[in-house]
Amino acid sequence: MILVSHKLDIRRNRAIYLPYFVENTNASFRMFFFLRSLQMPRGYGLQIMFQAELAQGLPQVMADRVQLQQVLMNLMINGIDAMKDVDGVRELTINARWTKKEQVSVSDTGVGLPPQQADQTTVPVVRKAGLQYRPLQRGVFSSELGISGGVMAAKHGIKLVLLLALLAGVASAQDAKTAIQNAQKAMGDVKSIRYSGTGKAGGLGQNWNPTTTWHPTVITNYTRTIDYASRSSREELTRVQENPPARGGEAPFDGEQKQVNLVSGQYAWNQPGNAPQPAIAAADERQLQIWLTPHGFLSAAAENNALTKTGKESGKKVSVLSFMIGKNKVTGDIDDQNLVTKVDTWIPHPVLGDMLVETTYSDYKDFNGIKFPTHIVQKEGGFATLDLTVTNAQANVQNASLQVPDAVRQATAPPVRVVSQKMADGVWFLGGGTHNSVLIEFKDYVAVVEAPNNEARSDAVIAEVKRLVPAKPIKYLINTHHHFDHSGGVRTYVAAGATIITNEGNKALYEQAWNQPRTLDPDRLSQNPRKATFITFKDKYVLTDGNRSLELYKTQRDNHNEFLTFGYLPKEKILIEADDFTPPAPNGPAPVPIAQAFGNNLYDNLQRLKIDVVAIAPLHGNVSSMSEMRKVLGKSS
Repeated sequence: MILVSHKLDIRRNRAIYLPYFVENTNASFRMFFFLRSLQMPRGYGLQIMFQAELAQGLPQVMADRVQLQQVLMNLMINGIDAMKDVDGVRELTINARWTKKEQVSVSDTGVGLPPQQADQTTVPVVRKAGLQYRPLQRGVFSSELGISGGVMAAKHGIKLVLLLALLAGVASAQDAKTAIQNAQKAMGDVKSIRYSGTGKAGGLGQNWNPTTTWHPTVITNYTRTIDYASRSSREELTRVQENPPARGGEAPFDGEQKQVNLVSGQYAWNQPGNAPQPAIAAADERQLQIWLTPHGFLSAAAENNALTKTGKESGKKVSVLSFMIGKNKVTGDIDDQNLVTKVDTWIPHPVLGDMLVETTYSDYKDFNGIKFPTHIVQKEGGFATLDLTVTNAQANVQNASLQVPDAVRQATAPPVRVVSQKMADGVWFLGGGTHNSVLIEFKDYVAVVEAPNNEARSDAVIAEVKRLVPAKPIKYLINTHHHFDHSGGVRTYVAAGATIITNEGNKALYEQAWNQPRTLDPDRLSQNPRKATFITFKDKYVLTDGNRSLELYKTQRDNHNEFLTFGYLPKEKILIEADDFTPPAPNGPAPVPIAQAFGNNLYDNLQRLKIDVVAIAPLHGNVSSMSEMRKVLGKSS
């Protein structure tokens, strides 16, 4: 436990108790120094000199980085606010040093507070729900928070000090070493491992509606081989649809789908056939996943100087190990049988922010001298992405390391391309990638349909929009549904000032997700926060300027997504739709039965509404026509 005391030179001390995890103090402060260059000085319009004075060799302490960031950011903002009326030098200084306590101070050259106002000063109190404020009181102290009284002479400016005192219950590196050794002895000395089984997979962000579990499929065969020394992993799985197929997303498939997902060091690739396919964007997460396995967790904990503290899980005492792998914090539980039962980490996600990845291990069994769990459940964003029943495990298997193919080693991330195609006056199809958008020009503004993938894609689309229609602002962003591949770039438009038009069923998800921390990969909206503005509808909404209209409809009885929206431009007779109809490539195979069913339902909606479509702007694939849609679906003209 750490005592965090904020000292003000205005006749008051204050203290706060916080819950903690292992964190390297200097690493946390570097994040603050990055943040200070973003919104705060611009927001006040001041010229401020920022100084960082960090002592070398500060020790590790038990701390929750996000909560400490909240506290320090508040102190920094308070300091900047105090200097708004200063005509002379404005300086904000953060100082970190170690005496017998770890001390962090935030000081400014503001005007300070007169003694008569000291009693009205409020302090931030960190609770589980976040920062709350309460008046200063002298001598208050409890197990949840403490505010200690004290008198100091009022001075020019304010100095706020965080004292991180190492008290009883502090994490211990020596205890961690013992816990790791005991667990390795109980679970076996493992340099490589191969385990196999069956279970279910969940498609992250592909649930039927924002409150249901991720879209499930059945894993009929699963094998994973890991070589810890070479940091290699080969995951092979075969999956099929549930019978009947569950409602929800993911690219439709029929029969068996085989996947081979590989990583070795910094290189990741897929092997669907003979030719490897580089998977550059997946490398970091796949590498991290190696160290989330039971034996990998112990190895990484030993290598990264883990600390441990005592905790409880399901009412039972556990040793909680914590350490950092790069920017990723990893924590895990070891039970009284010296078995790893849970491992948590956080990874960046464009919709969910710092997304929790929690993996539980249970029902351990002895497999030829090593202990390995027979039940593995991994949740990402709150729902299961893997629920595996392990039927076999082998330690120290031969040829577990991987050779990186030359094509993978030489691969570079492709640039984000946006290729525009004019469909009508003032209407452009924006393709060039796996997902498309549509630009619609109105009298005084433009609207964009869909912000897929991530901020990089949205940035590229916005740049093309400004090139095509440079004199008009992007006033609206239409979001067709919540699936993460279609909503990953929406926040970029919020940051740009656009209003989001979406079905009423999606708003709660976005408001909740966008309120989560984004410290691992800050996007533009987290750097320049602003409240999102929504226009929501139930069944129909019409966006018009009196001349051009865009009609938005909820797709009724849709099994892909409950709140899926399609758009229609009646004057141009253009349909804008996502996922229900993806035109096949020239000479490509016909849609699988699930995709055929999605297309038929969209067609039925168009017939019911008596919508006359000539051209189709699909948000996957190429521009198409109603005649082609009828042909693909086997409909008479």
